[in-house]
Amino acid sequence: MINVDNSNLFCVIPSGYGLRETLFYNLFSRLQVYKTRAEMIQALPCISEGALSLDGGMVRSSGVFTLGNRDDVDVRFPRPERSMGLDNHHIEIERQLKDVIWKKEKILDELKRERMLLDMTRFNFNKKKSDYLKYLAQSSSDATQAQTAPDRFISR
Repeated sequence: MINVDNSNLFCVIPSGYGLRETLFYNLFSRLQVYKTRAEMIQALPCISEGALSLDGGMVRSSGVFTLGNRDDVDVRFPRPERSMGLDNHHIEIERQLKDVIWKKEKILDELKRERMLLDMTRFNFNKKKSDYLKYLAQSSSDATQAQTAPDRFISR
């Protein structure tokens, strides 16, 4: 039996999964459980990672059989007792975590939108700046031509 301290049973990793979804899944995800040893032995061709029977039989992935003589096997998974204070505290922390994650997503969305607006504004500014510089260059050349033009038409 695996006994885990109650305070550790309810911890959550950043992705939101607890012990059941991480550690226990990785340990027992491919384990097959049968009611009797006879059923387990019949299923040997299908067993790849190991199997247990509720009456005490065990087949390991290496092909080792342990078919003990256990008549009074009582398979139980203890239900952890949560104290009400721990339960309320855990619920409050989960709520705060969800709020923080929601706020983070909202801020990231706003940041993305603001960056798009900034990029559009920069593009428009650079376009208008180049148009203005072209206008200045053209009006400068027009002014230079206008100054030199009267000198050409002076009568002698």
